Amino acid sequence: MTFDTSSGSTGVERMRLDSSGNLGLGVTPSASNVPTIEQSVGLFVGRSEMNITSNAYYNSGWKYVGTGEATQYQANSGLHKWFTAPSWNGTGSNAISFTQAMTLDASGQLGVGVTSMAVPSTSRRGLQVSNGTSGGMILLSNSTTESDNPRIFGSVTTQYDLGFAAGGSTGFINWYTNGTERARIDSSGNLLVGTTS
Repeated sequence: MTFDTSSGSTGVERMRLDSSGNLGLGVTPSASNVPTIEQSVGLFVGRSEMNITSNAYYNSGWKYVGTGEATQYQANSGLHKWFTAPSWNGTGSNAISFTQAMTLDASGQLGVGVTSMAVPSTSRRGLQVSNGTSGGMILLSNSTTESDNPRIFGSVTTQYDLGFAAGGSTGFINWYTNGTERARIDSSGNLLVGTTS
C-alpha cells in the first residue's frame, strides 16, 4: 500500500506499507524481520531488540540512507550499545560497517571503546575506557581547544600501568583530604607532603 502526495497531475510516493508490515517514510521499507519506521532517522522495534538510527536502515544488512556519517543506539538482552560509522560520500557500496563505541551492560558497567567489561567482581561497578592498542585515557577538559589538560591514563607497554599528568609544564598533581591539600608533586618532580613548597 502506498501513500502519495501531488501538487499537480503527477503523484509522488511518500509512504509505503509492504506485505510484511514494514512501514517506510520517504524510503522503501526494509526487509528486516521486525516492524520498522524509516526516515533519515529510523526507529526499529521488535520483541527482543530496539534500534534508533541516524542515516541508516536495514535491508539484508545495515545501509546508509544518504551521504554523511551514521549512528546507532541498540538495546537488547539488558545491554545498551552505541555505534558510529564513518562518512559515506555517496559512491560505491552503501553498506555500513558500524563500530561499537560504548556499552552499558546489564550489571551497570560502562565501557568506552570496548564491547565487554573486564571488571573482576560483579559486586563492583566500573568504567572501562579503551583506546585500541595504545591504552585508555580519561581527559579532563573545559574547552575543546585546550592543548594542556589533566589526564588519567594507562598503557599496554611496560613503562607504567597507571599514569597521572598535570595540565601543563608548570602544573601540580595534588592530593586532598577534608578539603585541604595534603601532598603534591610539583613541576620539578619533587614530592611534598604536608607542605606546598
